[in-house]
Amino acid sequence: MFMTCLALLNLGGATSSNSELYSLPAYAKTPENKLSNTHILKSVSPGQEISASPGQEVFMDLQYQLWAPDNPNEIDQLFFIASWTPSWPPPSGYYVPIYNGIPGLYPGVTRITEVRLRAPSAAGVFYLWFCMCAHYSMGQAVNEYKRPLTMPAHIRLVVGVVPDVTVTVYQTRTITLTQTVWSGRTVYAPTQTATKYLTGTVTITSYSPTITVTIKGSSPSYPTLLGILGTLVLFESVLYRREKHHQD
Repeated sequence: MFMTCLALLNLGGATSSNSELYSLPAYAKTPENKLSNTHILKSVSPGQEISASPGQEVFMDLQYQLWAPDNPNEIDQLFFIASWTPSWPPPSGYYVPIYNGIPGLYPGVTRITEVRLRAPSAAGVFYLWFCMCAHYSMGQAVNEYKRPLTMPAHIRLVVGVVPDVTVTVYQTRTITLTQTVWSGRTVYAPTQTATKYLTGTVTITSYSPTITVTIKGSSPSYPTLLGILGTLVLFESVLYRREKHHQD
């Protein structure tokens, strides 16, 4: 017997203050671009908005619940579909399997699962839809998604979107910016160094919520007024531009 995907009522679904995302807990999308109230994404760690460098591997812990409406032997699938998929149905590499099994009737299955995916290689803002289907296999379930999904989505992925930071250096110095990115259980710390005279520009090429600044070079062992001023100017520039970026 062929198992078809559920087509449920188009439940609106609450959205967060960012109207691009559903508020959690949130229902899963169906192939008809509707919402299934028996397939629920309850929480995401580290959060619904994730920052990454281009091509970085991203880790998430998901808590979800699902059950079959009336058939205790129904096979269900849960998966993410990436907004950057080149075609529909999404090919391999553009969806992320989460669950494939028989959840049974209510209350069904409640589980926490770690998933990982590779961020796009280009900078930009991307999205993930939490999707469901009731089919024999994960591949068959994904193939039911023949048309693009619409917003809102469930996860927002910000890749490499950071404005340039202008650094004013009053003495010859080497400026080292160490960026620490926390993603799941992995710490990424790319380091970029630039030596400038008088004034210059350092371009931060990977996103980071934390920037640690170290100024070093041929100078007295005690901090000078010019050195301290240069540090303050750098921090002020970083904070102002990062705040402006978040407001935009």
